[in-house]
Amino acid sequence: MQKNMMPKLKLKKIFSLFLVFSLLKIGSSLAANGSKNITDFNQRIVSTNLCIDSLVIALVGRKGVVAVSSVAGDSRYSLIAKEVAGIKKVNFNAEQVYSLKPTIVLASNFSSPKTRHAMSKLGLRVILVDYARSIDEIAKNLVHLGYLLNASGKAKDLIETLRNIEFSADKSQGLMAIQYSENRYVNGQNSLIRDVFQRSGFGEKNSLIQAQGGRFLPSEFVIKAKPDLLLLDENKNQQIHFQNPNYHSSLYKTLGSTMVTHIKQKYWSCGTPKIIDLIQQLLQHHAQILEAKKIAQ
Repeated sequence: MQKNMMPKLKLKKIFSLFLVFSLLKIGSSLAANGSKNITDFNQRIVSTNLCIDSLVIALVGRKGVVAVSSVAGDSRYSLIAKEVAGIKKVNFNAEQVYSLKPTIVLASNFSSPKTRHAMSKLGLRVILVDYARSIDEIAKNLVHLGYLLNASGKAKDLIETLRNIEFSADKSQGLMAIQYSENRYVNGQNSLIRDVFQRSGFGEKNSLIQAQGGRFLPSEFVIKAKPDLLLLDENKNQQIHFQNPNYHSSLYKTLGSTMVTHIKQKYWSCGTPKIIDLIQQLLQHHAQILEAKKIAQ
């Protein structure tokens, strides 16, 4: 038993060191670049991206938040629709954001450089936040925003919660999981959902999911791969047997022993602390699949 505990304890120690190092490094880097954190009571935060909206709300709640992105209040895409009710919604538009007199504007690293330049010319303080493709990058963004928004304590707590769950899966069984979107897209290795799968105990053993980038694939490729778990998009029009009508029916008929689960993309498309809910669900599926295999033997 002690031998089994050692890897987990070692990983947790490494993660703790990573957190401390990240806090020091990011704080020093931001200070060197003139990116001071918000310490006054008159902060006016404008977030222009749904993933960033979710991080901000997780860190500071509604305090000082003047506006969030235009889709943050839409429950079809957002997990924080209730939390941001009544807060102004904005597009990534320089004039619209400027009119709100923000003290800080948070934007994605994928946002329009032209609009960012226009905001800078207007004198707005624009801070870029990277799109997270892994749990470690979620932690990095929490550290970054925690410093900027004077919420480092809350950031540390959220990261501790992530750390406590991610090492609990048994990865030695070689189970394989595939995510397959309604538009026939499969995310590659360099994606958040792949990292979530791996931390939930699902390994890699098929060339279908070895590519770094994602790709579009017909259903027969997914069927041929014979994954132990297939994650499909949940659709509001699903009816009988919870099948999504936007997928070809053969996908459901020929999967055999594959466990199929439907989850709305909003639960895994953004790198936020809410990803914990998905990891917990996948950990349960992992245990169920192993149990079914034992019974079948």
